[in-house]
This record gives sequence, structure tokens and C-alpha cells, in this order.
Amino acid sequence: MGIYIISNRSVDSTGKKFLNNGKEKARPSFRIAKVNNPESKRLSYKILLDNYPEGYKKVVEKLESKEPDKIILAGSESMFYDLYTDTICYKHDLQKEGGKKKIVKNDILFFIHGFSTGFKSSLNHAKKLYELYVKNDQSPIRHIVYLSWPSRNSKLFTYGGDQDDARDTGAILARIFRKTQNFYQELFDLANKEYCLGRIHMMAHSMGCQVLETFMQTIAKEKYLPIISEVLLLHADVQDNIFEKGESFSYLKNISRRVHIYIHNGDDALRISRFTKNGTKRLGQRGPRDISILNDETFIVDVSDNDESVSLYEEIIDHWGYLERDLEIEDIINVLNGKRENFISTRKKDIHGRKNYFLIN
Repeated sequence: MGIYIISNRSVDSTGKKFLNNGKEKARPSFRIAKVNNPESKRLSYKILLDNYPEGYKKVVEKLESKEPDKIILAGSESMFYDLYTDTICYKHDLQKEGGKKKIVKNDILFFIHGFSTGFKSSLNHAKKLYELYVKNDQSPIRHIVYLSWPSRNSKLFTYGGDQDDARDTGAILARIFRKTQNFYQELFDLANKEYCLGRIHMMAHSMGCQVLETFMQTIAKEKYLPIISEVLLLHADVQDNIFEKGESFSYLKNISRRVHIYIHNGDDALRISRFTKNGTKRLGQRGPRDISILNDETFIVDVSDNDESVSLYEEIIDHWGYLERDLEIEDIINVLNGKRENFISTRKKDIHGRKNYFLIN
């Protein structure tokens, strides 16, 4: 089990650290780092060797080699190789246990953070996600791949810059997605390698959904495999018409199995975003403007009535339930496990809308 960091932040002169000076801007390329020990109190990481050649022939060679240690991989080659070999080994371990029914902990969570998150904050955030969604025995997540784009720690005067960088990062996410598609093609279609049990889920919080918005605009007219299982949009800081025909999120159904939109009517972070920065209603506060156009695998989960005891900051802002509120976390884990929407015990159906659900205390 582990954590990978993908970032288009600048790297220092040694090539060993991502910069965190508050002046970062989105770069047109990205580097990949592997967290050394996700169980440690303070995360450290190693940036992988850069990789320029396209394709994953070396990954196939390493898988087939009798001396795999002699084949050095870099960048996405190394990450994909590690993730694949670990999930294959876990699949075989499960089979040796005699096929007992249990949570199959073999999935990958790809996470996109939101506004005001410096690189050090990204590490702390990834650590929290690991504790909640990997170490939890009920969760199917085995690995986290965390996209750390160059937003800054300050909560004042940086929204506009972060918004620009979020949009620029969408193009980087498109490159990552294409690389993943190429990996699937070369490993499974061309090399005929064994499939693993693992699924890929995508989770985006707040302004991270603006990264996702640009990503979908970039790939909307391309041909691609639906390699994402669950997409979870958490308190999304994007406009509420984004699922309408021709808008970017209307294409999410083409790359994923299901989409769940988590909203909170009292989300003050999104209220501030609307009235001081954007001027349009935000998806994560009221949901899509027109729910009739949602496909049959896109659902709204209203967490507004969840009155659990939480930190004072979350009590006031209502924006980080996926980290702070046990009921919301449990609901998310049910989604990641693939439970059908009508059979998730943490929620009830809204009688006024077949795609709407409320969390129940």
C-alpha cells in the first residue's frame, strides 16, 4: 500500500524536492514522486527519474525478464509497474486464501485537491486520505495517487491565481490520462498480460473540480476507454450548469461507471466563491441547475442535514465533510465499494427526485 504524488510544481535545483515558496505557477510538464513510508508521522518522498520516451515497452520487458532488477524504469513507467505488480500479487494472495468473501482492497484512488493547498499541505492532506481511505478495513482503496497542483497556502488574495493554475493543470491531467490509456493498451491489448482486480476511482474536491473541468474539455472529442470506476465530486467549486449538453461534465459518463455529486446547502466556502469571485451558482452548494439531464448513473448526495459533532472550522464552513464527517466518509466508502445507490445504508432517497439522496443520521 502506498502513495504517489504527481505534480506540475517547480522542482528545486537538486531535482529532489518540489518547491513550496508560495510563488509557484503551473508548469507545462509534471514529475512523479513516491512517498517513502506512508505509515510515518511526517511524509517524505523521492522524485522518480524523469522519463521522456513514449510508450511502456520497458515495463513489459521488465515483467517478462528473468532479471527484472537490471531494467531501470523512470517516471510513469515506474509508477505503473509498481501499481500493477502489487495489485497482481494481491490478487494471487486472495486466491490462495480460498476465495473467502471480504473487502477486496485492491483499488487506486486518484485525488485532486482544491484551493489554498501548498505542497507541504498536500503531503499532510495525502496522509489524512491514507488514514481514512486506505487504513480503513472497510475501504477497497490500496493506493493513493495524489495530484498536487500549484495552489498556494494563503487563503487571501490568491483565489484568482489558483483558479488560473487549476485550469492550466487540466491539460496536465489530460496527459496523465492519455498515458494511462497507453499503458492499458500496451500491457493488456498488445502484450496480453493478466488483468488485476483493481479499479481506479477519481475524487476531486472544491477547485480541484476546475482542474477536472479543463481536463474534460481537453479530451471531450477524443476516443478513450472508460477506465474510471467511480467519480466523486466533493463540494465542487464549478458552475451549476456544468452537466448540461456540451458542457465539460456532460462527458464524465463516457470515462466512468458512476458519478456522485456531494453537495451542502450551507457550504460557506462556495458561498464566498460565488458572491466574491465567480458570480455564478456553484455545483457543490445546490447541485446541477437541471437534474433532468443527468444520465442514469449520475447521482446527487445532499449532506446538508448531517449534524455530527465536528471541528469548529468545519462546523462553520461545511466544506470538508469527506475528511471531517464520519457519515459522509462512510457513504463515500460505500460508493467506492460499488454498492448500488439504492442500497447504501447511510442515505435515503428524496421522494421528489429519483437521482437525489440525503444522508441520514
